Amino acid sequence: MSSLKIGVNIRLMCRSYSEHKNGNKHSKQISMIVDKDDPMSSRLRIVADENIPSLQAYLADCADVKWMPGRQIQSSDLVDCDVLLVRSVTKVDADLLAGTPVKFVGSCTIGLDHLDLTYIADAGIGYAHAPGCNADAVVDYVLAAMFAFQPDLSVWTDKSIGIVGLGNVGSALQSRLTALGIKTLAYDPFKDAATSTFEKVMNADVVTLHVPLTTDGTHPTLKMIGPQQIEGLRDGVLLINTCRGKVIDNTALALHLNRLYAVLDVYDEEPQPADELLDQLFIATSHIAGYSMQGKLRGTEMVVRALSDYFDLGLTLPDLLGDYRRDIVIDVNDVSELVRRGYDIKQDSATFNASYKAVESLEKADFFDRYRREYPLRVDFSYQSVAGAALWPNDEPSKLGFNVSQTNASD
Repeated sequence: MSSLKIGVNIRLMCRSYSEHKNGNKHSKQISMIVDKDDPMSSRLRIVADENIPSLQAYLADCADVKWMPGRQIQSSDLVDCDVLLVRSVTKVDADLLAGTPVKFVGSCTIGLDHLDLTYIADAGIGYAHAPGCNADAVVDYVLAAMFAFQPDLSVWTDKSIGIVGLGNVGSALQSRLTALGIKTLAYDPFKDAATSTFEKVMNADVVTLHVPLTTDGTHPTLKMIGPQQIEGLRDGVLLINTCRGKVIDNTALALHLNRLYAVLDVYDEEPQPADELLDQLFIATSHIAGYSMQGKLRGTEMVVRALSDYFDLGLTLPDLLGDYRRDIVIDVNDVSELVRRGYDIKQDSATFNASYKAVESLEKADFFDRYRREYPLRVDFSYQSVAGAALWPNDEPSKLGFNVSQTNASD
């Protein structure tokens, strides 16, 4: 089969709070011409992170997949590879891709900081990622942390929640908190919907971070919460980080955990956070805030759709999201108990901490990655049904993100 010359439009997604070198925060269209064999003449050869779920269900008819731990993928693994599919732990740059036949890179995650977009574009390689795929799961996580910290909804309605970053996660969190009657202050220099300054947000009762990791531009996020910002936090504040570990200076944070409360799902020293840091945290988990079944499946589906478009495969993808649902039985009007049954974050934290601390220092990094790989994926609140609508006259379950049925809990 002769080589086909195919024109491809690649969309660079410049999400909120991220900038390219020209400072343009908007999406750009980059057109390129790519030489490649007719993709239907043979099966695609794919190297994929072993933590990408259901890939075979989508691609079994057109691709052969070689599974690997994400941190261990090297250039030599790609010598006969058409497609590389990763998550955030794999750095994709010239060192990995140069000299390989890779034609398309997909990251089944929301972030882009692990992808060298300049090199990928210059090399004529297509790419896609999955912005917003796990936003619901991260919002569920933040709500679970809040109600574990303070179980009384009426107390929260007298507090303020500072949201740094109004991308997919931050805006979804703001919507749910507003529905619950909780005041929000939002900062994002790239969003007109932002309602406050950084200084005012940092003075809120809760500060929750939802930004990508950036190192250049007018608003870099690397160590944006450093010694000065941490020093300025008021006593008793709850600081939540579910985005990127290096957004916070963990060393500076540790010096103030005698007067602050912190919920960390990501770490500056990942995949080997210090035991001494974990000991001081209110909640410590293993970079799993977005690890729901629906979040991971959305990430896979979004990238596979982009891959199908790129290679003109014309795939019809099955709807797998609804295959994972659960029911919650609760016979009392107790918001914190409902959230706990939807996701018990304190138990999650306790299990991780006990397991991690029992491991020898030299084995901790491998354990951290294995723990994430084997983590039992949660179900998004939106795929959990709560029986007994009459029990909730103010419709709190729906405002939290759950489905509510008219059936009584005792039926």
